[in-house]
Order: sequence, then C-alpha cells, then structure tokens
Amino acid sequence: MKNINFLKVILLVMSTAICLSGCQSRPSRLPYDPSNYAYVMRYDDAKNKYYIDRVNLIFNKIEHEIPTRKCYQFLYLHRNGDLYLSYYRSDVDFERDVDILRAKKNQIRGLLDTREVGASQVMSTKDRFYILVGGGSSGPTSFEVYKKTGKFMKSIQIDDDGFLDENTFCWDSKRKLLLFATQEFTKKVDDMHNGFFFLNLMTSSLKKEPFNFDREFDSVAGMAISRKENKLYISPLMSANLKKETKKINNYIYVLSYPEFRFLNKISVGENHYPQDIVYLESVSKLYVNERGLGLSVIDGKTEKVVKRFPIHIVRFSNVGHNKILMSVIQDHKPKLLIWDAKTDRIIKSFDGNYGPVSKPMLSTD
Repeated sequence: MKNINFLKVILLVMSTAICLSGCQSRPSRLPYDPSNYAYVMRYDDAKNKYYIDRVNLIFNKIEHEIPTRKCYQFLYLHRNGDLYLSYYRSDVDFERDVDILRAKKNQIRGLLDTREVGASQVMSTKDRFYILVGGGSSGPTSFEVYKKTGKFMKSIQIDDDGFLDENTFCWDSKRKLLLFATQEFTKKVDDMHNGFFFLNLMTSSLKKEPFNFDREFDSVAGMAISRKENKLYISPLMSANLKKETKKINNYIYVLSYPEFRFLNKISVGENHYPQDIVYLESVSKLYVNERGLGLSVIDGKTEKVVKRFPIHIVRFSNVGHNKILMSVIQDHKPKLLIWDAKTDRIIKSFDGNYGPVSKPMLSTD
C-alpha cells in the first residue's frame, strides 16, 4: 500500500513538472481578445495630463485609461495586443523615441531610440523592427532596421528631400510586401522618387515601380488597396505656391489597377471638396475620404461614386475592424471621439474629450 501511495506522489510531481514546463514554453494568453480593442490619445485639460484610452469595440465603451507623459503621434496595435508608440516630434524638436505599451501589464516602457530623428511608422517581423525616420526638415527619409533586442542592423534610405506619410502605406497581404509612395516629388519624369516603392520586410529588399504622377498631380496624400478588386485608390496631395499665388487643386480620387498600376478611373469628389486621407473597408466595399478636415465623403467601391457626405471635421481616423472606424473629430465646435458603423454609416457612440491620434493595425509578418 505504501509503495502505491509513493508511486502516486511520484506521478503527481512528474505531471506537475511537465505542466509547469509546458506553461513556461507557451506564451501566456491575455484575458481578452486584442482584436476587440483599439486605442486613442487623449489630453485632459483639467488635469493637464495625457492618457491613452483603450476602447472596447464590442460594447462601444472606453474601459481603461493609461497615463503617459508623452503625447504620442503614432499608435500601432500588434495582433498580440501590444501597442507600439512613436513620438515623431515635440513642441521643440523632432524625436527618436519608440515605446511600447505591454498589453499584459498595461505599462509603457521604452523600446528603443532611433539613430536619426523623426521616428514615426513602426513595423515588425519575427526577428526585427522597421522604423521610419526623418522626412521634411528633419533630414533624409529612411527605414532603420533593428533586431528585436533593440540592436541596430542597418538603414535603408528612401528619399533625400521628401518624406513619407503613414497614410501612403499599404500592406499587400498576398505578396507580403509593403507598398508606399513618397511626397514632395521633383518634376523630372525620370526622377528616382517619381513612382511607387515595394519593401520586402523579410529580406529588407527595396524595389521601385516607376509612375509619372506629374501627369495629373504633384504627389500622394493617401493610398488604399483593395485586394478583392485588385485596385489601388490614390488621394492626391494639393500643392500651392504662395509667392506666385498659384495653386494646383485636385478634386479626384484616382483608381489604378494593382499590381500593374494602370490608370482605370478618377472619381470626382465634387467642387470645393479636397480629398486627403482615405480609408478603405473591404468588407463593405466603401472608401472613406477625409476632405482635409472639412468633411467626410463616402464612395461606393462598386459604382465608384460619392454616395454620402457628412459635415465632420476629422483629426485622425482608422479602420479598427468589426466594420467600424474610430475617429477623433471636431463636431459642433467640440472635440470628440466617434465610433462609426461602416454598414449603416451612423455614429454608434460619441465621447466628449480632447482626442487625437487613434491606433492603426500594425503592419507585421509575425
């Protein structure tokens, strides 16, 4: 009898050890589904403090606020729930900070400091990070590549005097390529920056696809891709020369075939409507156009016509999944956060507060 009890104890210890070993080898799961949440920056005027609010997209409510000393300009949500934060510039100068909000602990910590200033877009693979740096007056635009340990690997230079905007990034999930276009193109047809770029995140290889933007417009303000229709939607960048009092205004959304980049159509947004940022929802086949903060236009992807307009001053907006768009806006002269239903084109929920950048799904292969 003693031998049997002793054997039971041995088996219990062994099974416990195996269980613990297995638990340690597997990453612990979050108590919630990360895909059901989004994040937004908020400034509390009364407290003079910044917060990152976590938004529940299922119950359409704000569940948690995380205090922060920084006003992050870019928020990228990884599918594992971690939120990557970049601090492009302060009131004084361009910055190098890239931080992370760990979902398990709801705590923000420093991830790395880039070599060049002007850190913005953050992307990742299984073993490395890609950080977009520079642009505009802060120097050449490039991607800095880091190991997940934070060790610098190399820099991939894109443009000497132009810059990239996060609204011009498109992820080709089928080909596992990042598609983007630079702003501030020169007017030379054969200029190396007058076209599209493909970046392979797995190999760090960069490929250029020539395209003469000057035929229709100066540069690109926003892009969106439809893999169902194999189309690329482009919002042009409106440019102006104040000294000569000349302005190049474009009221169209351009449609190209993808990946061939053949011109297919241009969609009139209407007189006195100037497209800027665009968001495409494949699930409802709709293109949402931020008209330089002056209004919101909805384009039917099938008919390629504007079907609705809304007098909403959009600060930032993002497709956060569940057929919803998260918008920080100015409405009725008041700053607000809106949860927008793309199926019905109605506001599901409105929150008063001084809201700013909203989270975007992180472009990643891991």
